[in-house]
Amino acid sequence: MKKLASAGIDAADISIGVYESGHLTSAPPDMPQGFNSETSHQFKQALDVPVLVTGRINDPDVAREIIDSGKADIVHIGRQSLTDPDWPAKVRDDREQDIVKCLSCNEGCIEGLAIWLRPAITCIQNPALGKEKDYMRPKTSAPRKVLVAGAGPGGLEAARVAALRGHRVTLYEKEGYLGGQVKLAAIPPSKSLYQEVAHSRIKAIRELGVHIRCGQALTVDMVREIKPDVLIIATGSESAIPNIPGINSKKVISARRALTSDDVGPCVLIIGGGLVGCETADYLAGKDMSVTVVEMLKHTARDIGPAARVFLRRRLQEKHVLILTQSTVKSIDDDFAVVDTPGGEQRLGPFDTIVLATGAISNSLLADQARDIVPEVYVIGDACKPGKILAAVEQGADIALKL
Repeated sequence: MKKLASAGIDAADISIGVYESGHLTSAPPDMPQGFNSETSHQFKQALDVPVLVTGRINDPDVAREIIDSGKADIVHIGRQSLTDPDWPAKVRDDREQDIVKCLSCNEGCIEGLAIWLRPAITCIQNPALGKEKDYMRPKTSAPRKVLVAGAGPGGLEAARVAALRGHRVTLYEKEGYLGGQVKLAAIPPSKSLYQEVAHSRIKAIRELGVHIRCGQALTVDMVREIKPDVLIIATGSESAIPNIPGINSKKVISARRALTSDDVGPCVLIIGGGLVGCETADYLAGKDMSVTVVEMLKHTARDIGPAARVFLRRRLQEKHVLILTQSTVKSIDDDFAVVDTPGGEQRLGPFDTIVLATGAISNSLLADQARDIVPEVYVIGDACKPGKILAAVEQGADIALKL
């Protein structure tokens, strides 16, 4: 690099990372913000040209510390600019509380670059990305009465965009809090930033004047009385219960309960090794519990992006989580589970808790009840088909835009 500087380059831009090195250019939230700054500091000390640095720098305070400490001359922002293009202006104008924070999840942007997966990039936090023209349309000249049932990510986004379009929106949520399963998604290691999925949208719908009915489930009788023009169902899903002998044992609980209960463990069996099962294992093993995961497929966590998967699998290994793939739980008998493995049938246990991470089933009963009452009924997110947050917010935004 010194030879390049002497040859006349104007600046050095420092970014490192390939999967094999354990350092990733498009770092997931498992990596610290500004992870390249110590490296850029070394270049700064050795070169006489300006040094630029990137690498998961979302927080203005992190950017300031890098500049003020002399680790780099310029900080440049990548994915955060997709999430909130006004980031620089908000920092300049002392409006940092209004910044919509990038999750560093890579789901809509980096993974979206794989054209065989998606036609274009998008963003969980900014569904307007790539669709800016649609969001610039004038507000509707014919406001409609819109009811949204469920305040998870999809419901919040539907309410936000419908209000942006000028409609009269009321949002009902049966729980005493807004955000739905975001509360659970933010519990496992390295996932606390997912609280921002709900935080930024809650702030927006309040500013837009959406009427919020928290702690109150929307019923068909209420729908009949209110007489909305549009009903958007975002009532989420429930844990799927597999047909396994002994599944009704008191020791069997859902992954959702395992993430929020204090009476789990200390020896735990998790049935299902997808994203939910592996993240639950990561969380429980971090509480010094002995965890075994049984997964019927050949590989675990296939429903999570490759960058985050690297770190998740590494933590599971470091925490000594026992993983049995290509294996199926055949029955549960008191403290034990009979498991069909490639090496033959095994009786595992004893276990204090058995956790189900075997998928979800949609909760769309209200839609079936209301179709003869409301002119337009839409079902989004897990209520339509259990999936990821990105799908829910895209569906909510797309439907609201068309109203």
